[in-house]
Amino acid sequence: MALSCLTALAAPLGRWSGWDDRLFQRVTSATGEPNDLGVMAMAQDPVGFLWVGTQQGLVRWDGYRLRTYSADLSQPHGLPDGFIQSLWVAPEGTLWIGTVAHGLVRYRPHSDDFESVGLGPHGLRHVGVNVIAGAPQGCLWVGTGAGLDRLDPTTGRAERVVLNPGRTEDPAVQAVLTDRSGQLWIGSDAGLFRAAADGRGVARYPLPGTGDTPRISRLMEDQRGRLWIAVDHQGLWVLDLAQGSLRRVESRSVDAAAGLDQQTVRSLVESGDGQVWVGTRSNGLVLVDENNLTLRRIHRNATSAFGLDSEAIWSLFRDRSGILWVGTSRSLLRHNLQATFVHTVFGGDGPRDTLRSEDVLAVIPTPDGRIWLGVGTEGVDIVDPAQGVVATLRPDMKHPLAALPPERVLTGLPLEQRAEVLLGTQKGLYLADLAGTRVRRLEVPGHRSDEEVQVLARGWSGIWVGGPEGLWRLTLDRQGRPEGARWAVGMSDRRISAITRASPHRIWVGTNSGVNLYDERTGQVLHLGAGGRWQDAALASVNVTSLELDPKGRLWVATGGTGLFVVDAPESDHPQVRHLGSAQGLPKDFINKVLPDDLGGVWASTDQGIVQIDPATLAVRAYGAKEGVALLQYWAASGARTPQGELIFGGLGGISVVVPQVTEWRTYQAPVVATEVWVGGQAQTMGRFNQPGQVTRLTLPPGQHDLAVEFAALDYLAPSSNRYAYRLDGYDEDWIPTDASRRRAAYTNLPPGEYRLELRGSNADGLWSSPPMVIDVEVQPAWFQRVGFRLLAALLGLALLWGMLRVRTLWLTRRQHELEQLVAERTAELEQRSAELQLSQAKLAEMAYFDALTGLPNRRMLAERFDRLASTVRREGEGGFALLLLDLDRFKQINDSLGHAAGDALLQAAAERLKQAVREVDTVARIGGDEFAILLSGLTDPHTIEPVCRRIVQAFERPVVFGDEPMSTSASIGVACYPTQGRTLDELSRLADGALYRAKAAGRNTWRFA
Repeated sequence: MALSCLTALAAPLGRWSGWDDRLFQRVTSATGEPNDLGVMAMAQDPVGFLWVGTQQGLVRWDGYRLRTYSADLSQPHGLPDGFIQSLWVAPEGTLWIGTVAHGLVRYRPHSDDFESVGLGPHGLRHVGVNVIAGAPQGCLWVGTGAGLDRLDPTTGRAERVVLNPGRTEDPAVQAVLTDRSGQLWIGSDAGLFRAAADGRGVARYPLPGTGDTPRISRLMEDQRGRLWIAVDHQGLWVLDLAQGSLRRVESRSVDAAAGLDQQTVRSLVESGDGQVWVGTRSNGLVLVDENNLTLRRIHRNATSAFGLDSEAIWSLFRDRSGILWVGTSRSLLRHNLQATFVHTVFGGDGPRDTLRSEDVLAVIPTPDGRIWLGVGTEGVDIVDPAQGVVATLRPDMKHPLAALPPERVLTGLPLEQRAEVLLGTQKGLYLADLAGTRVRRLEVPGHRSDEEVQVLARGWSGIWVGGPEGLWRLTLDRQGRPEGARWAVGMSDRRISAITRASPHRIWVGTNSGVNLYDERTGQVLHLGAGGRWQDAALASVNVTSLELDPKGRLWVATGGTGLFVVDAPESDHPQVRHLGSAQGLPKDFINKVLPDDLGGVWASTDQGIVQIDPATLAVRAYGAKEGVALLQYWAASGARTPQGELIFGGLGGISVVVPQVTEWRTYQAPVVATEVWVGGQAQTMGRFNQPGQVTRLTLPPGQHDLAVEFAALDYLAPSSNRYAYRLDGYDEDWIPTDASRRRAAYTNLPPGEYRLELRGSNADGLWSSPPMVIDVEVQPAWFQRVGFRLLAALLGLALLWGMLRVRTLWLTRRQHELEQLVAERTAELEQRSAELQLSQAKLAEMAYFDALTGLPNRRMLAERFDRLASTVRREGEGGFALLLLDLDRFKQINDSLGHAAGDALLQAAAERLKQAVREVDTVARIGGDEFAILLSGLTDPHTIEPVCRRIVQAFERPVVFGDEPMSTSASIGVACYPTQGRTLDELSRLADGALYRAKAAGRNTWRFA
């Protein structure tokens, strides 16, 4: 039973794994700067930090910040060489570093510095360390350009392992491995050697077919105990000692160019899913199937944001969470090995045979296991998931009756009994044979041959065809000739966008304005939500993009702009309607395609990724790049479920294939570490922090009562998705939640005492690590804060207070008479002061809400007017407004060259021109420097906003004259609309700011919409 279940899961997963696109994400630092280090080696220490050896130094990565240790010969414990060739973490946690020109270096975490080991006359024979590995009795195997040495790290003495008896020189050693049986394997420039675990009894191990002195570049032992041997320019070999076999990885592959015969292998990693990843020096990545040893090559694809950025793969590393790290000559990339339930196939021009177009508007599974994809205006690509595109149907204007038109294929329906596929296009209906070798246009009586067809569905009485001109039924005779077509009338809208089967004689029909239930026998039409027993205002006029019935009979209505509706018992007298929108967790309210899976769940493509919905609770889980969803936007109605249970969504860029059977939460518990600590504003040495199994004690001396700790959860899959919280026990009442952008626990003026700082973090899927990281904190009191001093001070204070009270009583009595005389005078003065204060308050209010230079509203007034407009829109339930962000091009040049007075004059003139370019009901505000913001009341349509933008641009065509000097400037504008693009000023400002930068990138003096 268990075996059959595993087989069922493996079938849909495996058939895509040989053809889909593997996704790589480039590591960027906290400031957004890319990592251009050139990665030579990688390792992960016991704490969880990722260490990266490059040609420019050693780098530590915590998911947010790249901390680089550069070569520093001026410090006695600085890094002596910045060119790192190898890294190795010993079982006790020591990080060992192999350099090109300064031998072996040990990192000392307690002091955060380095120590050279093995130099001197009795040390290593060569300063270029190629490989490091563990040897018996706490020693190290160190492979260098002069052979293999066994190094005692305590004494620094090295013992030579003789590979060439009778000679003074040994070949360079590139690889060292101790297998699970205890044998030592040595890969060198003179071939493969085998020895006992302590290095004794060295003997050459012959590799037939590799020549006399094959150069061994890498060694790896897989989970089965087999030895993988990389031989420069001669390929990859697999040695199975248990079976006594030596197999060569032949150049048999899906990609004929993936062979390893002429390549230099730089790294080998077993992924854990039946594949070995091979990094080559100049031919990209190669994936080897561990069972049949077939190959697949992953080429450089610089045009894709998720592609491999270089063919030179210098190192590979799999960390403890299941992330594969790829070090190239250009950067550090990560690939999620666990994101196997989503497959991505990109379209467009690529480095291999792929989809003809980036736009996939139709997904049509056929009975033979293949999938027909409507690819833009390029016709149809017929895909075998394991092999890729196996056939095509291309447009041919010279043969309009026997080829597809040069328009989009929008839908399709397999006709199993006829072994044909019916295709709906923007220019009519076409019928193709299942093999994809012939196609012909259907001439339907009563219909134009070029009538657009958006949806096809089987009904009780025939095939239902929908499009902009209505809904009608089609039947075909035995020869495939169309017979009489019957129109369905009375729909809520003539424009048909979705059809799905209801009860045996009924179909659900979605239009651009509502949902309808059509009875095929009687022709009766009922409008869902439009009155009578189905009254529901929210459903009365929705723009339907997709309709689906799940196995429990619930109707799922996907809409363009109003989210997703779930209708329980939709054909009953009292259906129950539930709604899902952005407030309930959907990333966007535009839903393109909804598909139930075979496990009871429901999936949907949106304008921002893919979501999974629990039909019982309507809980939403959104998927993005970290799960393998590389496409952000999808085409309306593009998608289908295959007989294998896969869900395929057609998008802008290619297709996403979801295999729901293997969906699971990541269970990796990310370790939480402190990355920076400050006491009284002074950075602390981090060596005593993050020691496994130890609680750090931190003492704040008298006078330094400020504490700040930056921390991170070391899950590198999607660091921005990690969640955080902290609590200072003894000070905070509860946990203080925060996010990845604010990973800092900060306290000022802490009272003396004992505290415990607890730091929590989650992985990218929201699983909290347990237990939290703990730092014990002692805040020491100053001399004046001690108990004895405070008691003495209290007694003296009481005596002094009694004396002062006596003196003050006498003084107050005398003063009372004097004050009574002043009351009358003061009353008159106060009345005058009151009038002056009212005038001052009016001036202060003006200063608080208006810009002193231009007289325009400032940022504060802008926020209040934004809130008033937003409240009006929410109260009325309709309408909206636009936010324009604008700045003056070349303002800094004018200000610097002509002086601040000229700049002020230019800003004042700009303010007047902006007020003249908009209406009185609109708001023009100066929000800083040469930046202005404009609220356009009641305008949300680009066609109504663009004239305003044009007037603004034209307003700056005339130069502003300052003295005798004309000052020429122009305006760049970014536009975002409320509420469709955001519901807060911050959200709209970010979107408008991004559009503003695109306007500047487009040459300035223009506008762009978010």
